[in-house]
Amino acid sequence: MTSIMVIESHELPRDICSLAAKELNLNMVFISTRMKDLTDDDYREYVRMAQEERMDAIIVSYHHSEKMSSYDTSVPIIPINFSNWETLNILQSLKKNIVDTHIPHPHKVALITVAPLSLDLKILSEIFELELHNIIRDGETLPDSFFHALKKEGFEIAACGSRYHQQVAASGMYHAYDPNAHSYIGVLEEFRRILKLITISRQVSQRNQELLQMMNYSFEAIWVTDDHGLITSYNVKAAGLFAKNTHKASPSFSGRSIYEVLPVQMKDILDDALSNGTNYYSHLLLHTQSDGIFNITPLMRNGTVSAVIFHFTALPHLEQMEEQIRIESYIKGHKAKYTFQNLIGKSGAIQRAIKNAELFAKYDSNILLIGETGTGKEIFSQSIHNSSRRSGQPFVALNCGALPPNLLESELFGYVEGAFTGASRKGKKGLFEIANQGTIFLDEISEMDANGQLRLLRVLEEREVMRIGSDSVIPVNVRVIAACNKDLAKLVKNGSFREDLFYRLNVLTIQIPALRERGNDVFLLAEYYLDIYSQKYQKTVQLSSASASMLTSYPWPGNVRQLRNFCERLVIVADDYQLSPEFIKDQLQQAYQFYDHTDDMDTAVLPALSLPGSERDNILLALRQTKGNRQQTASLLNISTSTLWRKMKKYGIMELY
Repeated sequence: MTSIMVIESHELPRDICSLAAKELNLNMVFISTRMKDLTDDDYREYVRMAQEERMDAIIVSYHHSEKMSSYDTSVPIIPINFSNWETLNILQSLKKNIVDTHIPHPHKVALITVAPLSLDLKILSEIFELELHNIIRDGETLPDSFFHALKKEGFEIAACGSRYHQQVAASGMYHAYDPNAHSYIGVLEEFRRILKLITISRQVSQRNQELLQMMNYSFEAIWVTDDHGLITSYNVKAAGLFAKNTHKASPSFSGRSIYEVLPVQMKDILDDALSNGTNYYSHLLLHTQSDGIFNITPLMRNGTVSAVIFHFTALPHLEQMEEQIRIESYIKGHKAKYTFQNLIGKSGAIQRAIKNAELFAKYDSNILLIGETGTGKEIFSQSIHNSSRRSGQPFVALNCGALPPNLLESELFGYVEGAFTGASRKGKKGLFEIANQGTIFLDEISEMDANGQLRLLRVLEEREVMRIGSDSVIPVNVRVIAACNKDLAKLVKNGSFREDLFYRLNVLTIQIPALRERGNDVFLLAEYYLDIYSQKYQKTVQLSSASASMLTSYPWPGNVRQLRNFCERLVIVADDYQLSPEFIKDQLQQAYQFYDHTDDMDTAVLPALSLPGSERDNILLALRQTKGNRQQTASLLNISTSTLWRKMKKYGIMELY
């Protein structure tokens, strides 16, 4: 139910208002004034009561509304109009009780009102045979001179409130007033109008609250001024800025000039925006108590400025946003995209590694991946992360061998302002902080220097990091997956890798097999990558069944990575839909200088070589004799092919053959 407070007056008789309230289902609270002259304290008290009782509106006479309009209140103050029904009733009354009774000839009548009447007085003058004039009074209290002046102008009747009876009579005019002039129909229509205004007021209030809430949620300070630069609204961010420019006696910005609030350096810009409607975008304000960037947008109406909107962002907040954006983009750029579905292979060796990885993914213990370069250690690490409880958190990867030691430490652990020459003014978060709650993958962990190993050990033991140049610690919760293509145990023995760090990392170990140990997986992987690059280059290329033996005859020292790159080459250079063994053999020769002479020597029996001189020289001699055929070379040397492979890698012969 709508609740209305009514400040009683002769224009708002309680009995008629009560009847209208009953018909319109209004809760109407009357404030009796006993028709006295109200003071500022009275008005202030009425406003307080209306707000406290949560009234939807305050209904007052036009005179009272002028007095109360200066008070800051959320309750709308609505003046009640003197309706046309009342005017007609008064005219009928004065015609009957004055003109027809006392003065038998046409007369000049002053209809004294606060607001102009909305009736056509010419027509009414003809109907009532009176000369009617609407005289607008200024204020509730009128001097005697007001009425004497009307008398001098030839007015014989003054229609106005009862309080003016003696003054009208003293001026020599007849006083026209009918206490029963207020009609029920007129009051009812007026309250219907008021209800519509209340509905509109509610909608406007709700919209204003939404706009204010939107402004308050903004990270910018916002002021809105009128065309003279007087502030009409502002948000909470604006209230806390430029405090030295705000008068202590005036805690509110409302109604104040924007010139008083903003620094004096802004004067010329304010003049230009208010006078000429000039927009300012990203105007930098420096050397004040609140440095930052202004956006100034004048609103134009009919070619002139009607309002101006000021947006201000303080420099510290801009720097904070920049840091947040950097962090967010950093985190979003460190997502694990691979899963165990991306690990192709059916060999026992790779399936054992995948099974262990799937098991280890369920736990938060550190994992050490051991395998040659190109075996897919990062795919394993991403798959483990995506199958873990941390899958929704950051996955951060870093190759420890790709950065010099000092840069590696700053990337991993971060630094504070001034930690070293060239350090960012705001410092920098390390990868451990960015990976918090997620996983960090440290590839080529063996390349980390002694100092970096010590700092990493502390992180693993204490679960906290300390930025370079700082003495405070930051707790982190990160799962570490390390990878190495070297024998870490051997590095521990020769003192190049910390033993305690090795045991910390080597909690759960996964041996990732080399491609040459995976048998027919070479063929499966080749088909997989050929399909990917066929789609990429829109060129269909497939292996023939006879091509498998040619692919498996090559040892693939670069493992899966090398095979993937070779498959891309095959798709690009292939002329036929199906790849023949001869074509693959030719491409292996061109790309890796690989020769397969088994066809030339399948009937020859090679005598075993005696091995004078160094072992490396003997291997080179055998390779030259067999023209690079490793199987025949191993037979000549009386060793297995795997032993030959290991020795070739040891002596750096891989690159030659």
